Amino acid sequence: MEKEISMNFYLVLAILLIFPLGQLTRLTLFSPEVHIYWHDLMLIALLSYYLIILFKRKRTFDFKLVRPIISFFAVGAFSLFLNSYRFFPQARFNLAGLQGRTLLISSLYLFRWMVYAGIFFIARRFGKKQKKKALDYMIFAGVVSAFFGLAQYFFFPDARSLVSSGWDPHLYRVIGTFLDPGYTGLIYVFTLVLIVDRAYRIDRVNRTDRTNKIKITGWRLAAGGCYSAFALSYARSAYLAFLVAVWTIAYLRKSVKFALVMSLLLAFTLVVLPRPAGEGVRLERQNSIWSRFDSWQKAISIWREKPIFGIGFNTYRYVQAGKGFLSKNWEESHAGAGADASLLFVLATTGVTGLTVYSSLLSTMFRLAFKKRSFLLLPTLTAVFIHSFFNNSLFYPWVMVWIWVLTGCI
Repeated sequence: MEKEISMNFYLVLAILLIFPLGQLTRLTLFSPEVHIYWHDLMLIALLSYYLIILFKRKRTFDFKLVRPIISFFAVGAFSLFLNSYRFFPQARFNLAGLQGRTLLISSLYLFRWMVYAGIFFIARRFGKKQKKKALDYMIFAGVVSAFFGLAQYFFFPDARSLVSSGWDPHLYRVIGTFLDPGYTGLIYVFTLVLIVDRAYRIDRVNRTDRTNKIKITGWRLAAGGCYSAFALSYARSAYLAFLVAVWTIAYLRKSVKFALVMSLLLAFTLVVLPRPAGEGVRLERQNSIWSRFDSWQKAISIWREKPIFGIGFNTYRYVQAGKGFLSKNWEESHAGAGADASLLFVLATTGVTGLTVYSSLLSTMFRLAFKKRSFLLLPTLTAVFIHSFFNNSLFYPWVMVWIWVLTGCI
């Protein structure tokens, strides 16, 4: 069994190593709106191997998250089944001849969500040293991502040319390899949470030891790089997530001073941030605010059609297109598949039933974090939860990888 766990462990480390490459690993399959990433392929292999060993040795899942994870998957599958009639030739719902293929594509994304959740069960079986090493690799992944982000900011500040590929026209903002400042900023917040915890632990051991001094200096440099990249994202949802994470850490550490210092640092940063050309660097910008209100209204209007079980998990893009909510290039748009709020996305696609089950999953994760008083998981969960009110963060591939690995390693 030890050999099998080690193989799973190294596969998880490999996934974390390619994590910083972000959207650069994206592969388009049989349709413009269907993408798969290198880590998806590795996760499928990882989970398949894990399940084979699990059934071969007749082991069972003994974790509290099993029931809500399987329940949400079941509700998502049932919602697709109930709405399957909408995606066949004889139905009124017809999008450029896609028809039944839309059901297959939507099912693939539900399968992907289940594969990502499977990381938790795998990481949960790691030994103490393996979990610590996995956390080290997560820090590495975050710091390298920040380095890529800063390199992009200085050498490729004008990303408006990416509009033709379905991305937003960002100018003088850190978008990194994830090509979206909101999600990129959140990844940096996650990384800062891990770095702060690691530096704190070293400091508590012996801050006067020469070796520890060098380590603390290294962590401070890493934190400085991540914080700089985070600040230059100009992502207000990420700023809010940072504040929530900071105050959660302060609550756990019983250190109001830490929260006040970090809050003042962010306030000072916002004052001194450069304001080059472009709407995106204006923190008082309102276009994105109204855009989110519009997204929320559309999600609620779609939910009202099917309030109990929703329109079918991840059929959101097709239903939006059918209603004329998306542009002519709706298949290539990266914003059409989700709402600008994760819980509204769940509500619209799986109805009140799915939202209830998904809320149970989130509450179970929070209870687990509270029970263990995790200085890593609880701040990360509060940060992503707040961030998910303004972005579809809870279903963003790299956020899911991070959350499930971290949850399994606490």
